[in-house]
Amino acid sequence: MAQLRLKIPAIQQSFYKENQIEAINNVLGNIGANYYAIINNIANITNVPYYLLKAFIFIESGGNPNVISSAGAVGLMQIAPISATDIVWQEANQKRLNSFERNMLIKYIGAPAMACIEGMQYRSQKRACNGNTGFLITKQHLLNPELNILIGAIYIGILIDEESSGGQVRLDRVVVRYNRGYFNKKGLSGSITDILANMNNESRSYIVKLLGKNGLLDILI
Repeated sequence: MAQLRLKIPAIQQSFYKENQIEAINNVLGNIGANYYAIINNIANITNVPYYLLKAFIFIESGGNPNVISSAGAVGLMQIAPISATDIVWQEANQKRLNSFERNMLIKYIGAPAMACIEGMQYRSQKRACNGNTGFLITKQHLLNPELNILIGAIYIGILIDEESSGGQVRLDRVVVRYNRGYFNKKGLSGSITDILANMNNESRSYIVKLLGKNGLLDILI
């Protein structure tokens, strides 16, 4: 995975006000207290920095492992079951899946489901496998914090590599694609200033929450 080289804050716009920083730090402290060992282990396994995983957890769920969105996204990093299978398949298909990731996936979803995903010929392949015609990674699976964070980290790692050039990572593009979906690259051309100007409010806020003044990375780094 590409090495992150960050200038923080990346933009001077802010979503959070100065008087919110103490409350943000309290939530970040709770996330660390509850999940430090898991996040740190997964950061080491996937090479996605600890602070970045913690920032995504804060924004996606506030550290609540049981959150399920109206769109069906689940848990700490808000992963949908269909997306989870796609992410794991892509990691395996691109020969990125390491033994630590694979063993942890098998621990939670089982060896037959893992073999099925690795045997898929294309993303979101619809076929019966070992008698399973539903999602190979289910909502119930994704309520487990360790599995949820692992799959979120794998996804972020894929996006970081795809959005890197000349040793620089376009983290603005990474966070928008994480928020909107892997294939949704609409409005992601040009500089970060261009992107912010062309984003809808949700995507713009997501970028500024992470990368702006008083943003999560400004607080964490």
